[in-house]
Amino acid sequence: MRRISYLLIDVLILLLGMGIAGGVWAAREDIACVVSIQPFRPGQPEPPISQPRCFPSLEKALQGLHLIPVPTLTPPTSPGDQPLLETPLKSGDHCVVEIEPLRPGEHSSHVQWVGCFESFAEAIGAATDGAIQLPPDWNPADGLPERPVPMQGNVVIGIDYDGPNFTGSTLVWETSHTPGCSDGTNFIASSMPAGWNDRVSSARSYSGCNHYYHYEHINFGGSVLDCGGSCSSMGVMDNQTSSERWTP
Repeated sequence: MRRISYLLIDVLILLLGMGIAGGVWAAREDIACVVSIQPFRPGQPEPPISQPRCFPSLEKALQGLHLIPVPTLTPPTSPGDQPLLETPLKSGDHCVVEIEPLRPGEHSSHVQWVGCFESFAEAIGAATDGAIQLPPDWNPADGLPERPVPMQGNVVIGIDYDGPNFTGSTLVWETSHTPGCSDGTNFIASSMPAGWNDRVSSARSYSGCNHYYHYEHINFGGSVLDCGGSCSSMGVMDNQTSSERWTP
């Protein structure tokens, strides 16, 4: 699985002590070198790279560089378990996660953060790669407007709300599998993203996903509620959802 990594702006850290491809350009005591690489531009055979600057420690090499932490998936606790997702890249009340179709032999679909946004309209724009552009003041309770299934790009298969009657913060599930569930595809999340366990109070499904199951426990255990296309309230399953499944 992927671990937390760091993006280095315009630089590449090379952990080389003596050189590369036979070229010796570091002192024997240097263990970390930094080179600057420019963006690739049309017509260039390769991006220009500066001469290396080498240091006796990685800490010294990293001084002055701009590091950006990149949250990724937490490793599963056991084979087949879908890991909880860490905090998304952006802050906001309307979050988007991407889910892949369930593949043969898998226990759960792969899920990853897209991000969280200040408005529902921004979240839907990100979820659909801009195919659906809502007014900035669009009411999340109105859901998504009816429109033809796109030939390409991402589509929304479900929206969870943390309030009844489609109110409050939202969790938008999108997929790059354009037919959604309409071609018989299933989507399965054996646990909820971080911050959304035991939180769902209403939900809607889209893209041919006529059955939207909410389970009380992870890995589809405990009580279950099928929202069909829409649940304005969850009854005894209010604030109880820990895993979900979408089917035609």
